Amino acid sequence: MDKTLERDYQTYKTYDKEFHMATDEEGKEEARAKVRKLYAEIQSRGTTYCDIFNLYKDAQEKGNKYIDVHDSLYDTDEKDLILGFKRYGIERFTFSSGWSRAVETAWLFIQNGCTLEGMTELHGSEKLVFGSTEKEYDTVHGYIFKVN
Repeated sequence: MDKTLERDYQTYKTYDKEFHMATDEEGKEEARAKVRKLYAEIQSRGTTYCDIFNLYKDAQEKGNKYIDVHDSLYDTDEKDLILGFKRYGIERFTFSSGWSRAVETAWLFIQNGCTLEGMTELHGSEKLVFGSTEKEYDTVHGYIFKVN
């Protein structure tokens, strides 16, 4: 996989840690400024990269093995997304959308060079558990696609 995504994610994690370790508002604002600058750099690489970064970040934070496409991407269509996956070395992804047009979207993934490999369970939306500081997630099901 291209190192850009992982490098940007690790930078984000560093700044997030700085924010949570800050003992005053000035320290928190310094961390926020770093995150804003990082996101400006990410956005300068284009809409597709920004979407892929956010999907990658989401997968890492949830502990999912693959990037999961679970919603509409709005600004990035399926063809651009798959081209971006190829560019950044994403070999597989999951698709867990429950939207009414999910089958048509899955078909567009196939039409744009992906192979449906099967299904899997993955972490979905975060659940709030009273009294817990740990993140817990719903289990959802998704298709696994290979990017050819």
